[in-house]
Amino acid sequence: MKRAFIIFIALLVLYVSGVFVRGQKGIAVILRNRTNYTLRNVEIKVDYKGRRYPLADLAAGKTVRVYVQPVGESSINLEFADPQNVRHQEMLAGYVETGYCGRTTATISQDHVAIDDKSFGLICWKSWLDFVH
Repeated sequence: MKRAFIIFIALLVLYVSGVFVRGQKGIAVILRNRTNYTLRNVEIKVDYKGRRYPLADLAAGKTVRVYVQPVGESSINLEFADPQNVRHQEMLAGYVETGYCGRTTATISQDHVAIDDKSFGLICWKSWLDFVH
């Protein structure tokens, strides 16, 4: 009984520490390039008072993850250039605030960008698991 209690407490501490660490990272932005060309000058921008997160070019078939920190009442936008050097802008999250964590995913295909934004909040309950998928 004592051993089970110690294991339970250890797992609880591990879980709670993961919630804290994940919350400090901000919002995970996952970009998936499902085109047959490289996306150039890829950048994530936290609008209003936030910063820009310039990324390397994103090759066809590749995926990248970046963590961004919202500032005040913000939105998160994706910018990139296609092979014809046409600049594209997509809103990834319309409303986030300082301290929010969560996840938004953009899948860029030949003819559109599909956005899947998960709920954002002050606590990321998935803990360590949110780092692996």
